[in-house]
Amino acid sequence: MILKSRTKFLFFIVFLLASCSNKEKFEVFPKGFTSDSIISEPKMVCIMVDVHIVEAALLIERNEGVVSRDKTSMLYNGIFSKYHISRSLYENNLNYYSLNPELFAKMYEKVIAQLQDQQKGFIPEN
Repeated sequence: MILKSRTKFLFFIVFLLASCSNKEKFEVFPKGFTSDSIISEPKMVCIMVDVHIVEAALLIERNEGVVSRDKTSMLYNGIFSKYHISRSLYENNLNYYSLNPELFAKMYEKVIAQLQDQQKGFIPEN
């Protein structure tokens, strides 16, 4: 009788401890994200490069007094179409990668390096 009570008690304690553990540490993706909804890092870097190029072009046009919502929308939709993604998927992935600041910083280093490489092609050498 005492052995059955101890076994039940031990089982109850193990069950209680298992149910109280931090389940989030076992999840690969944060809540709301799945493997299907995450854009790979290399692809995301390329998308971010294109977004920065579009932002720079739009900034130049705004500074020149030329502002067009249609053109802005067209340029962004061109990027999303090129990479077969939606605006919301892009924005969700920005949020996802920003949850890991170290990784996000490394990605931005790659973005900056690619932008600098592309810029070299536009600046004439002396």
